[in-house]
Amino acid sequence: MRTLSDADRAAVLGFAHQQIGKPYGGPLSGTTIGRFGDGWDCSSLVSAAYAQVGVALTPFTDDIANETETIDPLLAQPGDLILYRYEDPTQPGVVYPHVGLWLDSSSMLDASFSHGGVGEHPILQYPCEIRRPGPERRAHQQPVGEEYQPPQM
Repeated sequence: MRTLSDADRAAVLGFAHQQIGKPYGGPLSGTTIGRFGDGWDCSSLVSAAYAQVGVALTPFTDDIANETETIDPLLAQPGDLILYRYEDPTQPGVVYPHVGLWLDSSSMLDASFSHGGVGEHPILQYPCEIRRPGPERRAHQQPVGEEYQPPQM
């Protein structure tokens, strides 16, 4: 598993904090996703934040789950990923419908449709996993700001 330095964690969270207040963007809102668009969805925000330190994460939650490794929640550090596993009727077939950046045992930084955009929000009361990128993640391949189209299910 790749261990992020304190400087890397600061860069990931610094980028995400700069996005606070931006609207939710994505399929549910009809807005453009990305740094150069109108807003962020949860996975594009996390992907762009990690791209700041050269870690490639596909901006789709189920792919992010496959590209990361579960860690013991007691070892969680700010900037780790929190992936939620529950059934979301608006995302049929998706195993992990939401992802955010873990801040502490009660809060995360995420782009949330229900909260209207990017911000620090309470940890959701759904089953979740704390994850970190594996060692094989390479530099981000998709330019930040381009809309990602998830695979058809």
